[in-house]
Amino acid sequence: MLFKRPVHRYGKTPEPVTPYQKAAQLWDERIGSSRLQARNWRIMALGCLALATGLSGGLVWQSMQSRVVPYVVEVDGFGETRAVAPAVRNYEPSDAQIAWHLGRFIQNVRSVSTDPVLVRQNWLAAYDFASDRAALFLNEYAKANDPFGQIGTRSVSVQVTSVVRASESSFQVKWTEQVFERGSLASTMRWTAILTIVIRSPSNTDQLRKNPLGVFINAIDWSRELDSAVPAPFLRRSPPMKGKMSPIRAVLILSVSAAVVSACASKKVPPPEISYDAADFKPAAIEKAPERPIRIVEVPKPLPLPGQMQPEPGKAEDKRPPEERVADANKAATQQPTKYGYVNAVQVYPFTDGALYQLYAAPERVTDIALQPGEKLTAVSAGDTVRWVIGDTASGTGDNQRTHVLVKPFAPGLATNVVITTDRRTYHLQLQSTEKTAMAAISWTYSQDQIIALRQRNAQAEAVTPVASNIALENLRFRYSISGDTPPWRPTRAFDDGSKVYIEFPRRIDQGEAPPLFIVGADGSSELVNYRVRGNYYIVDRLFAAAELRLGTKRQQVIRISRIDGRQPQRRISLFRGSRRGEGS
Repeated sequence: MLFKRPVHRYGKTPEPVTPYQKAAQLWDERIGSSRLQARNWRIMALGCLALATGLSGGLVWQSMQSRVVPYVVEVDGFGETRAVAPAVRNYEPSDAQIAWHLGRFIQNVRSVSTDPVLVRQNWLAAYDFASDRAALFLNEYAKANDPFGQIGTRSVSVQVTSVVRASESSFQVKWTEQVFERGSLASTMRWTAILTIVIRSPSNTDQLRKNPLGVFINAIDWSRELDSAVPAPFLRRSPPMKGKMSPIRAVLILSVSAAVVSACASKKVPPPEISYDAADFKPAAIEKAPERPIRIVEVPKPLPLPGQMQPEPGKAEDKRPPEERVADANKAATQQPTKYGYVNAVQVYPFTDGALYQLYAAPERVTDIALQPGEKLTAVSAGDTVRWVIGDTASGTGDNQRTHVLVKPFAPGLATNVVITTDRRTYHLQLQSTEKTAMAAISWTYSQDQIIALRQRNAQAEAVTPVASNIALENLRFRYSISGDTPPWRPTRAFDDGSKVYIEFPRRIDQGEAPPLFIVGADGSSELVNYRVRGNYYIVDRLFAAAELRLGTKRQQVIRISRIDGRQPQRRISLFRGSRRGEGS
């Protein structure tokens, strides 16, 4: 049979002699074969388990024997390959790379900007390059000096001059600090620091992004260099004196020194001598004026509202009852529908504060009161809410959403008033129901909003208008140097196109006072010149050799703008100068 249990016989079974022997033979035939098969299956299962364990170990060993070597490819901004190297060892930064990071660290810690956000970013970047020991030093320095408390009144500019290796793990950094108080240079100091560094590989992605080379500053020691109060070019070693100086000689030396100093202080600096530019041929071109939107906006006409018209002196007082005066005032303030006010079936009223707007409705007819797009409804109040049905709805979405107030009377011959309040204005309406005559919809024009929008569009058009047009780039000449004080309004550059000079200031010069411009004459005297202000530019309709920007009276700030292609004027000495002095004396 197909499903007959297999029976394994390993020899001829003798005939049983006793009942026990027969029972044993029967058990062996029925149960012994199954036990033998079970033992064989167990052996096979254990063999498969051992084979799987061996294969798994082989796969693990194979995975550990990786034959893939990653390479690091350096590519410049133009897509060209600069260097290719396998990533099989730790990178050792060079002295130049370490010097650059140390210079950035000094600038981040010592500089104080006028922007608190920038100061915070600098300090966070400095902590990324500091070890735990250096972080404690930075904490003590911040508590003692409070760099955030100096923002707005004091700023510090740092210029790193040199970074050299002092030992195997130390570098010497020198820098210059310029301290500005309220925009004026207060002092200049030189500093020297010894920075001890340690190189540690980044341990996470955050450190790899902020400090890829693993340069950490471990110890900081800086000090200020002692500078002399007098600049070096003016220091001269006087010869040794053999005897005492006579009083007359001392008085003469002091008087001559005072005269020289006063003459130098009051001396006028003449402008450089320049040569005229060659006349370049320029074809005539019609300059297109900037287009501005021109619209005629109807201004609402003032209505004779109560309290506005005062009686002339000397005339009799109005003795009418108050009811009649109120009725006359309401009648005078009521705006009735006109033929020319309709746009299709919509009556458009010019909105005026305090005016009453007439609305005619009819039974079984709905009249729409459309508000301004974007105007939000606050409340609707009606005098008769029993015989008038008043509701509201909206059309459109977003900024174009428009609120509609719907009114419908139950019967003709009804009259009431409605007050609609919104987030922008208040509407006063007079409602009257008729047999069949009904207005489909009413709305308003808002002349004040249109005037404001027109001014904003004109301001935007003026803002995007270029400073000058029809100027060829090849005609621009950047031949002016800017020297003098360093106020916040110091010009960034000056150039000309052969006929006009353009002086560019910081973009937010409108936050403070603008300095007047003076032209320096041939004898060094200054005179005010006409110029135009366009955005953050001064436009002078002539060329000059030297000019000065001056602001203030007692502590005057002076900026000098000079041509760099000129030559210094030659001083002419008269041969008869001494003789004339002798004659005069």
